[in-house]
Amino acid sequence: MMPPEKAVTALLERAGMPGGLALDPLAGGANNRVYRVQTPSGSALLKAYFRHPADPRDRLGTEFGFLAFAWGNGVRSVPQPLARDDREALGLYEWIEGRHLTESDVGREAVVAAAALSGEVNRHRERPEAARLGPASEACFSLAAHLALVDRRLELLVTVEESEVRAFAVGELAPFWSRARANLLDVAAARGLDPHRELSPAERCLSPGDFGFHNALARPSGEICFLDFEYAGWDDPAKMIANFFCMPELGAGTEHWDVFVAGALAGHTAADAAEERARLVLPAHRARWACILLNEFLPTESERRRFAFGADEAERRKAQQLAKARRALEGAAASMPR
Repeated sequence: MMPPEKAVTALLERAGMPGGLALDPLAGGANNRVYRVQTPSGSALLKAYFRHPADPRDRLGTEFGFLAFAWGNGVRSVPQPLARDDREALGLYEWIEGRHLTESDVGREAVVAAAALSGEVNRHRERPEAARLGPASEACFSLAAHLALVDRRLELLVTVEESEVRAFAVGELAPFWSRARANLLDVAAARGLDPHRELSPAERCLSPGDFGFHNALARPSGEICFLDFEYAGWDDPAKMIANFFCMPELGAGTEHWDVFVAGALAGHTAADAAEERARLVLPAHRARWACILLNEFLPTESERRRFAFGADEAERRKAQQLAKARRALEGAAASMPR
């Protein structure tokens, strides 16, 4: 279903792009419907955001708010937000001309660019407008919160109807998580870390969310522009770091860990402690991502995929996602702290 033309026209007028328009659906959005809007004055990107009673997150408000904050503070490695329609759940953004990245692009230079995005945004974290940004999706402000994320996701997976997925969750993922969880708590205790201590505001960061090179374009100039920030917000910098190294597509190797941490936490007052936590919780987030890859099998998430892809493509993706989850779990044990 196409978005209402009247609403799109009004968005374009507010963005200074009046006139006739053509809407071209784009492939690739896993959560929302995405279109290229072409007008006499140029192109823009339109996102129609998924909404569901069981998923109350304000995806439009989160992404538009984060981008408005970034652009307002001079960050240019992200698209400019142009206009929004909260009633129709529509967001209009700068059209980025560029190509999708490949494995060969994911090297030190690209990692430096990704780290710079976090570093630049967080240089302005004490501005009053930063306080108006909400928590990131599944934000963690204690070690216990990191553990709870995996606990909750695993509880959902062991109840799914598909027997192959349930067998993987019960027979492989749950036993790994039981060992990793216990190991994390043992290491935390040995280091004198209280799992229930809440991070102070000074220890938190503005996280771009689950960002990585799968959501990026290389401009003709070679500069990388990062996309999709509907999970952004305040979070533990340890989760932001761990997430970056858990991306299942075009993920950065941990040989770039030090480079990313140095740039992403530049100027952070508790950088050393954040990195220590990141190494500690990395196995938890590898397990979490094995769960996330199986979202297609959960009722609300399945509806979201059908909204974005259509029913046939959503079903085809299920087998692919189970294979990816198995691969994610295979690499998780090596990251367990000793």
